[in-house]
Amino acid sequence: MSTDANATPVPLSESYDLNATILIQVGSEFVEKNALEVEYGFKRLDSFRAIANSQTYNIEQVKEYLIDNYDDLGSHADEIATLLELELTREIEYTVTMSATVTVTVAPGEDADSLIIDNLYIDSHNSNICVDDYEVDSTNES
Repeated sequence: MSTDANATPVPLSESYDLNATILIQVGSEFVEKNALEVEYGFKRLDSFRAIANSQTYNIEQVKEYLIDNYDDLGSHADEIATLLELELTREIEYTVTMSATVTVTVAPGEDADSLIIDNLYIDSHNSNICVDDYEVDSTNES
């Protein structure tokens, strides 16, 4: 049964009548529901979340095991990963030291060092490498 959206909300106390009718929002409309039915719905939702979190954790453990033991498991690891629809990859953070030779065109009075520091950037071109952070440590004119 739909109800007026201008109804005054009543805060729930720690103990309340489970047979009471309460007003809840479902999508864009307000609906009257039995308090026991609503409480049951929240308990089921909590249970589903716990199961989903547990299964996600277990799948992550299997994935980690397959990756860590890949040399011993060989093609079996790939077969298990395929059955579970897992991608056997992991992220590894590296610190990379690079040097670059650049040519910069500057107008008279323009600071080439600042121009390089402000405008030089690194991009992985959408590969499986993600550049999280970088900075230009120094510039030296050749």
